[in-house]
Amino acid sequence: MSLDRVVLAVADRARVRLERATAEADDARHELAEAVRSLHRAGGSVEEISAALHLDPYRIRLHLGTREAPEDPGTLRCAFCGGAEYQVGHLVAGPSVHICRRCVTSLVPHPGHVGARCAFCGHGGAHLPLAGGDPHICSSCLDASSHILADNLTY
Repeated sequence: MSLDRVVLAVADRARVRLERATAEADDARHELAEAVRSLHRAGGSVEEISAALHLDPYRIRLHLGTREAPEDPGTLRCAFCGGAEYQVGHLVAGPSVHICRRCVTSLVPHPGHVGARCAFCGHGGAHLPLAGGDPHICSSCLDASSHILADNLTY
């Protein structure tokens, strides 16, 4: 069976737009959470921030990580920025760590050092470019995470 090239081109353009929109939404979620935390650190109450941003106080507490109920110990977090899955969107899972879209796109590989190991694949050493402080992620795993997030679109 041959695929209709016109329909395939339409679908591909839609896929690219969706990837961009997903990344933009994740970035906006991250920025909002940072701004809410800054406002709160500066002395703003949950109620003041909620009223000013026209958001439910529960949403503000989510961004602050202070929901009224204790956080579920099973909440997944990005090992690089600390953002919870409900704050940062999709996470890529390693054996014992996770990474979010924003960290995948913002971490810059640097020369590794003796003893440094990738938290995802376990490889390391001075010959391997790593990103992040602690934990580290190698450039191969960073690239793989980028591809996984690009394929993991919300429809």
